[in-house]
Amino acid sequence: MGAHSTALMIPDLGEGAAEGTVVAVLFGVGAMVAAGQSLLEIETDKVTLEVPAECAGCIMEVAVEVGQTVSAGTRFATLAASDAPSTVTLPRAGDAATATPESALSAVPVDDSPAPASLFAMPPADVPRAPRTTAPMIPAGPAARREARELGVDLAQVRGTGPRQRISREDVRRHVQQHFKSTPLATPAFETLPDLATFGAVHTQALPRIARTTARNMARSASLIPHAWIQARADVTALEAARRDLRKSHREGAAPITLSVLMVRAVAKLLRAQPLFNAAYDAEHHALVFREYVNVGLAVATPRGLVVPVAREPLAHDLAGLAAQLDELIRGAREQRLPLRAYQGAGFTISNLGGMKVETLQPLVNWPELAILGVGALQETPCVLAGQIVVRQCLSLTLGFDHRVINGADAANFLSALVAELENPLRLASDMPANGS
Repeated sequence: MGAHSTALMIPDLGEGAAEGTVVAVLFGVGAMVAAGQSLLEIETDKVTLEVPAECAGCIMEVAVEVGQTVSAGTRFATLAASDAPSTVTLPRAGDAATATPESALSAVPVDDSPAPASLFAMPPADVPRAPRTTAPMIPAGPAARREARELGVDLAQVRGTGPRQRISREDVRRHVQQHFKSTPLATPAFETLPDLATFGAVHTQALPRIARTTARNMARSASLIPHAWIQARADVTALEAARRDLRKSHREGAAPITLSVLMVRAVAKLLRAQPLFNAAYDAEHHALVFREYVNVGLAVATPRGLVVPVAREPLAHDLAGLAAQLDELIRGAREQRLPLRAYQGAGFTISNLGGMKVETLQPLVNWPELAILGVGALQETPCVLAGQIVVRQCLSLTLGFDHRVINGADAANFLSALVAELENPLRLASDMPANGS
């Protein structure tokens, strides 16, 4: 049986994908490959596809590289092969996502007759010789390779614990954990400012420690969390009327029942009813950690910068008790007399800039929380009710959320429920403690 040169082509990517990206090239020029051996990994919008060799042989040319966009029918290599069937059925991307490696290989017809020893001794005379690669083949599947790419891990440094030392995703994570245990954290690099003094006089003022902490936290949130925001408007005319009535019956010297007090209570009710928004995402283990307590952070502007004291278990207090707790937190934050613990343990944060006449805002989620509420100014707004244009008091609400965990429908459901709470004072006052106001 003779030898011939075979062009290896990208198979149908399946799932309606017109093209994909080469994320791993598992061979080099001069490499000996077996029929069915994975040669490429291609990532589409939906799956990662392994492309196997049509037949055994010697790789004579590599025609693609990592990062290249390819489509079905693109030649990716030339193989010096024995007389194997020239037409084969490669697994589609959708099948590869669910099939076992054994079932994927069974779809590739191969010639089981022994190949001439001379085929593997040297390339055929009619094919240009190419230098052999000395790079070892690293046994790892698509999930492990994807994990390594995302974490910046060199698979050659990872010890595989699977059959024939095959590297799993868990092996990659274990390698990263061991690295951080033995390696001190490096100081992150920063962009160096250009010499601004070239253009005129400047002066430098160091940020207060609290502002530096805020800067680090915001950079972390922006880099770790894929943010999304949705907005809604709440008609709080009835709520404001009820709040004014409560103020009239309040004892002198008591903490005022502000809109923030009512907002914290409404959010706390929803966090109890929709625990996803009170959870945290453990990216290392791809798991959600659900808090069984409800604590709400309230962003407060101080002369030293932004701080977020935490209202603990707001639903355990009546409105007067919650108002007293928030008043103490806000005063204590501005006077710098709260302990560190007062700023810890929130599962959700509210940023209310309504008092500064801000109409809307898009706040960043305060990691490790999953969501944050931005509250704008209370405004008189023309609305249509029963076919008539009337002026109502309305709030703009913006919900920011971690899109890795919370989808748009979840967020819309949460925000709609919050609007319903704020638009119905009786609903908001339900489930009050026995001594509630």
